[in-house]
Amino acid sequence: MIPETTTQAVPEPPRSTSLWYAVQAGLPVRMSYTLSETARYSGLSEYQLRMAIQDGELTAKAARGTLRGARIPVAAMDAYMAG
Repeated sequence: MIPETTTQAVPEPPRSTSLWYAVQAGLPVRMSYTLSETARYSGLSEYQLRMAIQDGELTAKAARGTLRGARIPVAAMDAYMAG
């Protein structure tokens, strides 16, 4: 008698490189992450991220005129990492 085999669907990796790194760093799946969380999964320092935001190289969503509480969208980080 041949045993029955079951096939399990293998989850597709996320299309976002940033999201993949965030999940690998133990962060939950989200549309955006704080500066601290982004630094954790990207390997960049918070200072480097702040400078990229101030130079217009990276987009962040925050209260007007401050980076306090800023969140970096995953799509923005993907674009930044791509070049």
